[in-house]
Amino acid sequence: MDALTRKIVQVENIELGEYSLLQMTLYSNGVVEVVAILDGQRVDLEVPKRLFFQAALRLIEEDV
Repeated sequence: MDALTRKIVQVENIELGEYSLLQMTLYSNGVVEVVAILDGQRVDLEVPKRLFFQAALRLIEEDV
């Protein structure tokens, strides 16, 4: 991240059924940084916030 990018929000330790979200950080440049446990493996991702929230909504809709 560059010097002008600010951390907007950070959440930690969220259980989503079979998934564990260890940390999710939203930055002012529109990037979401995710640290999660998926299928027993640690995964570190940086994705555009639109993609992240579309995927989250899809997971929620599947559980309903």
